[in-house]
Amino acid sequence: MVANFGRIDNRWTGGRVDLVFPPLPPEEVGVSGARFLELEFQPGQGEELFLRILEEPQWARKYGGVQELTVVATTLAVITDAGPIAIILWRFARGLEALVHYEHYLDALDEPTRRMLRDIENQARLKIILRDNRSGATEGFWEFDNNFAMGEFAEALSNAFKGRPAGPFQRRVDLVKEEYRIEDLIEIARRQRAVV
Repeated sequence: MVANFGRIDNRWTGGRVDLVFPPLPPEEVGVSGARFLELEFQPGQGEELFLRILEEPQWARKYGGVQELTVVATTLAVITDAGPIAIILWRFARGLEALVHYEHYLDALDEPTRRMLRDIENQARLKIILRDNRSGATEGFWEFDNNFAMGEFAEALSNAFKGRPAGPFQRRVDLVKEEYRIEDLIEIARRQRAVV
């Protein structure tokens, strides 16, 4: 890959996109949500990080068919009784029409997670792949200029939570899900941005 303004130029140049993945592992069948994964999209160019979304079949088909998708990433952190949790709210929209939000939970205290976010920042583009959470079929593929500021988020997490004790990651995620609706998280993110 060639550097582009200090970033890795990972623009898709393979023509028509026809991605076929192995079947979903049993523990992911029926699960919905967002996750960063690594994959070599084009031979010889090395692996890159991308965002994989799993979605219910009818919604995966609907959202996957949107050609002109707008994606906004809003970052925030929430302190639970078991410690901090980092969250990226991915908002998919068609024009001004919001289609869906995905909550993407990350361990705010985990250095490999923060390093991954910095690695994403080093890519010129971010690919998003939407898969059917039952069949595993690829329903959508988009590529965006990487203006999602994941490196800044990693640094903010590092500075805010350095040395802070916490319980198990899944316990923190469960506490956020018990205490907050997506609308609550959107409002918290709005308030956190207003303070900065």
